[in-house]
Amino acid sequence: MGVTTVSVHNAANLACLQYPSQPTVLVCNHIGFADPHALLEPLFDAHIETRWLAGVEPFESPIKAFHLTGNGSFSIDRGTLDRPALQYAQAVLRQHTYPLVVFPEGEAHYHVNALQPFQEGAAALLKKALQSSPVVAWLPIHLTYVWDNPKDATIHSTLSRTLHQLYAFIGQPVPAGTSASKTALPQHLAPNVDDLCRTVFQWLLAQSNIEPLVPFAPQASWPVMASQWLSTTLHALCNEHDLALDREATLSSPLALMAAKNQLRSLIVRKARAMPLKLWQRWDKQLLRWENFPQPCFLDTWAFNTAEWLLTGIPHTTVSWEKRLTNLRRHLNAQQPSDDPTPQQRQRWEDQLNICRRLKLVQLLLMGANKSAPASWEDLEATVQQLWLLVTHKQRYHGPKQAVITVGTLQEITSQSSRSLPTTAELTEQFKTAIEQLRQHL
Repeated sequence: MGVTTVSVHNAANLACLQYPSQPTVLVCNHIGFADPHALLEPLFDAHIETRWLAGVEPFESPIKAFHLTGNGSFSIDRGTLDRPALQYAQAVLRQHTYPLVVFPEGEAHYHVNALQPFQEGAAALLKKALQSSPVVAWLPIHLTYVWDNPKDATIHSTLSRTLHQLYAFIGQPVPAGTSASKTALPQHLAPNVDDLCRTVFQWLLAQSNIEPLVPFAPQASWPVMASQWLSTTLHALCNEHDLALDREATLSSPLALMAAKNQLRSLIVRKARAMPLKLWQRWDKQLLRWENFPQPCFLDTWAFNTAEWLLTGIPHTTVSWEKRLTNLRRHLNAQQPSDDPTPQQRQRWEDQLNICRRLKLVQLLLMGANKSAPASWEDLEATVQQLWLLVTHKQRYHGPKQAVITVGTLQEITSQSSRSLPTTAELTEQFKTAIEQLRQHL
């Protein structure tokens, strides 16, 4: 993962989570896919078992789903109102046996020294838990990564090597001057990264088979080309999949664009990953057979638990057998198309899923381009990481690095408080302020 060691500040603040006496949510910033692995180490050291609210994408691989579920994770489809996942999260908080870990930013953004806008889901879950408990609590955690060898020449050399690999991946010659330097500073590499951004978006526009809303300008700056690609692609995908959006309002808001991307992805993945009709009919017949046995045998129970977990990404709950059967059939029916798509259609939808991933990455690149402050090593590394994902769809970790975790103090909210309870928006802002303060104290 590129992470060599994990350093924890204020680890004693985790002790209160060993035997939680009230519903508790851990809120942490989200940089990349290494975050859960880094956070698990101090939690294991403190003998704390948790439940993790995760996106649905990692659960699409059965092997990853097995690993994640074993660590206490369950998935939520962010593109729809995922009632089973929300009900399971509420049950975890209501039983308050395990703390619930949530990343309020919603998605990774790959910048070690910045925060993205927070979603209100964690605050909504916590306020919902107040209906069944007089006290709820939340614990802020800040996570970042620092280089084990923080020399400018080392970082410059590592990022320059990635630039060369990206030029090779898209089949473009490397411009002169894009090389490592022993006296490098961020401003020395920034023009090279800017040139790569321009080349990548020229390549992206050239391979796009979507009719542009306005003619692409070959000599435009890369932020202009990125905005054109983003607007055109979002418009085309929404039209094809019958998703009604205010395109201008969506493009102007990072949270709105993230929500649109998740909605599109949810619509597309149901078509691309649906069962063949014959297999679905076999499953439906088996589910109907199970309905006739209110007290199933051990083998049927094990088979159903495994199927429920693999198909929904949520561990089985304590609700009745009949209710679980109804929920699973409803889940499968919602994802089953009326007929089998052709291989060409499935491949087109898989390509569109990659385009959905690119929507978020292009938005992150544009947000970084709008910063007025001079580029830092963290800014450049985030840009290079986002470009790598944009082009290759694969993770890449620059390292070796050390994960630095700072644990805040437990905050309680009492339903019997004399002062008025915070709104969901106010509680979300408290999450962000607490994590920002932990970041500044490093």
